[in-house]
Amino acid sequence: MKIFFALSRINLKGLLLSSSQHRKAGKKAASGVGALLLLSFIALYIGCIYSFLLASQLAPAGGADLVLPIMSAMAAMASFIFCIFNAASFVFGAKDNNLLLSLPISSFVIVLSKLAALYLENLFFCFCILLPATIAHVAFVGSLLSAVVFFLPVALLLPLLPSALSLVLSFLVSLFESRSKHRALLSIVCNLLFFAAIMIGSLKLNSSLAYVAQNVEGMRNALATYLPPFYWVRDCIADGSIVALLKLAVLSLGLIIAVSYLFSKTYKSLISKLESRSARNDYSLGTQSATSMRKALLRKELRKYFGSSIYLFNTIIGPLMLVGGSIYGLFARSTLLEALGGMGMPGSELLPMVCAGLGFLLAMSCITAPSISLESNRLWILKEAPIAVMDIFRAKLELHLLIIVPSVVFAVLCFGFVLSLSATHVLLLLLLGITMTFYEGLFGLWANLLLPKLDGVNDTVIVKQSASVLVSMLGGLLPVGLGALLCWLLGRLLGITSVLWLVWVLLIIGCLLLHRLLKTRGVAKFNAL
Repeated sequence: MKIFFALSRINLKGLLLSSSQHRKAGKKAASGVGALLLLSFIALYIGCIYSFLLASQLAPAGGADLVLPIMSAMAAMASFIFCIFNAASFVFGAKDNNLLLSLPISSFVIVLSKLAALYLENLFFCFCILLPATIAHVAFVGSLLSAVVFFLPVALLLPLLPSALSLVLSFLVSLFESRSKHRALLSIVCNLLFFAAIMIGSLKLNSSLAYVAQNVEGMRNALATYLPPFYWVRDCIADGSIVALLKLAVLSLGLIIAVSYLFSKTYKSLISKLESRSARNDYSLGTQSATSMRKALLRKELRKYFGSSIYLFNTIIGPLMLVGGSIYGLFARSTLLEALGGMGMPGSELLPMVCAGLGFLLAMSCITAPSISLESNRLWILKEAPIAVMDIFRAKLELHLLIIVPSVVFAVLCFGFVLSLSATHVLLLLLLGITMTFYEGLFGLWANLLLPKLDGVNDTVIVKQSASVLVSMLGGLLPVGLGALLCWLLGRLLGITSVLWLVWVLLIIGCLLLHRLLKTRGVAKFNAL
């Protein structure tokens, strides 16, 4: 057992340290713990919002207790989805696998210790969602004693289910990716489907709540029949059922042990198969083609962008939401205009809100923020090539503009039609959106030069856990906040349109300053990497 606990502690530290860009161990650990606490706070916030919303909707129909199985299922599903990516790289793709397998330690202990580290991460997430659900249940239903007694054991057992199931699915995904020639395309398609499912689910949330409130008993029977582990959570906390707790414990512990045992039997051969690559034998002679340096650099950036699903889907959400919202607005134009007419509000009065929403989505979609860090161990190739540093920056900025600007133009034209905006307002929106795109691209490059992360173990760590990504997001929100402040202070004096023209001028000045900064200090920082 000492070996198991030691490996679990080391694996958990490895997960936390991988989320930090600091070189010193103390700062790395603090940064990793900070990231985990931030995710826990977000989970707690989501849990509070949805738990009390569900409980308030279901309480009149006598179904407030259903908040427990519904929120526990949501916690398990969210943990399962997030854990798939960690399990694939941490259990099957970790760099220390060969070292651990060479030690006199059983494969069962190795697999179980890695699962234990993933479980501890999931524990924070599930705990922070289940806690507000329990509080909401007590507030609307009661049963405080059983909630106090059974909450902790249920919270400890619940994360075992997604941890075990995510290991199985992550192995299948890793196996398919290692054998597929188009694994990047497959990953992109899967992420697109997942994003579409989230958007559809968000749009149908209100109707789903109304349906559940009208069919409480049917929902109760469905949860008890098709999702019994999560209904056992309700039986434990609401009714104080020891039998339900024993069922949950047997299923959770049995599943985690069975999965660990089955994978440990063939763990060495599985790692070998996943790390092996087949050699190509379809090479053929052909003519070589040449192109300009600028096109070659842009083509390289495009291959990297569309070849990494993590990179793509963490930066393309904003453009997708712009396009999706614009299309929805076109179909719902009559409804929106009718609602605005009922409030006595012309579409032009929504101009500041449209600008704020546009700026927010653009701030969430900075492609350049991790672009230099993603060069990683290939950065020396660019530095040794006879290419000017500003040409490298320009290629990364062109990729950002190529992906973002078309969505901005499409969205602005659609919003102009839907809200019946004047030509002047449409032109203003276009100039603000395109200039904001330039600003965000330049600021992302500067942030990445200030906070590079060239030692990331994979693209996921660089794209999702780099300080430069967070700083570029905050830097992109700065013009949005400044614009809102100026509209509040000067809107009545100068008029909203004049204030927005002033914001556009300030954005241009910011772009010029950032370009000058990249051309001087930015080049020096790049050469020093």
